[in-house]
Amino acid sequence: MIVLSVPNLSSVSPRKQKVIRSIAIDEETLGKIHHEANERRVSVNALMQEIIEYYINVGSFSRNIGLLHIGYPNLRLMLGAIDAGKIDAKACAELRDSFEIWVELRGMKRDLPSFMKVLEYHESMGWYAMEVHRQANHVQKIVFTHALGQVWTQILLKWFEAGYEYIVGGKLPSENYRSIANGFSVVIPSPSI
Repeated sequence: MIVLSVPNLSSVSPRKQKVIRSIAIDEETLGKIHHEANERRVSVNALMQEIIEYYINVGSFSRNIGLLHIGYPNLRLMLGAIDAGKIDAKACAELRDSFEIWVELRGMKRDLPSFMKVLEYHESMGWYAMEVHRQANHVQKIVFTHALGQVWTQILLKWFEAGYEYIVGGKLPSENYRSIANGFSVVIPSPSI
C-alpha cells in the first residue's frame, strides 16, 4: 500500500492544499513506480501526482477520441510513404472533424485562447516545438518546428488551418504563413487580455 498526497481540488486557496489518500497497488507495479522515481530522482509521491495528472489530462482524453500513439521511427516511416502533393480535401475535412471532437469532449469555447490551449497540448504530446512571439499591432507570430520532414510540415499546416477556421472562425490570409526549415510560422491575432 502507498500513501499518496494529492491536491485538494475543491480548495479555493491559490496554494494547492494536500490531502492524504491511501490506494492499493500490487507489489510489481509499486516496484516499477519506485524504480522510475529513483531513475528520475523524484519522490514516489511526485511521480504518482504526475501519473494521475497525465491520465486525467491526456490518457483518458486520448482514449475517448481514439488517439493512437506511434513512436517517431514508425511515424517517419509512414510519412515517407506519403506524397506531400496528395494531401487532399477529404483528409483536410477529417482534420476539421478532429477539432469538432476536441470542442465537444473538452467543452471548449470556440475562441483564440481555446485554440492556443489545443496547440499547447499537441506540443506537450511531441507533435512539434512551438515558440510564440508577441509583436506590435496586437498580433503574435507562432513558429512550429519538428524533425519529421516536409510531409509532416504539410499535414501540420493543414491541421492548423482547419483548427483555426473551426475554433477561432475565419481563414488567415496566405501571406500570414511562412515556410521555414523543418516547419512553418504563422502570424495570428494576439488573444485579448
